[in-house]
Amino acid sequence: MKSLINNQEIQNIISISKNDANIQFETKDIEEVFKSKSSFQIIVDEANSKNSMQICMDKIVQSIQSIKNISTLLIRFDMNPNHPAKELMLSIQFLNNLLDKNSGIIFGTSTNEALSKQYIKISAIVIYGT
Repeated sequence: MKSLINNQEIQNIISISKNDANIQFETKDIEEVFKSKSSFQIIVDEANSKNSMQICMDKIVQSIQSIKNISTLLIRFDMNPNHPAKELMLSIQFLNNLLDKNSGIIFGTSTNEALSKQYIKISAIVIYGT
């Protein structure tokens, strides 16, 4: 499974920087998640407009709903620190309600003042059984 953790796209999602908040993904924990599950899908969307969060969430949710037997969702929000917190909290609440109660969800955020206040990037790794 080590090759999955070395995949650059996965590393970009689970990487930790000084601006990351909430959950800090531990590589050891991520390796355990990948070892125990058979398949995964990476979903990434970004937008820089008035309704960025809604635009990205629509794509992420549509993709998640097409996947059966989700066991774990790792999701990261990249945004300006001044992006409305209410939008983030509503998105997290929606994702919590979307998945089965037995599915695990790991959330993370990364903020960067250089990003537009409207910019959002949502990256998700969906781990599921066959």
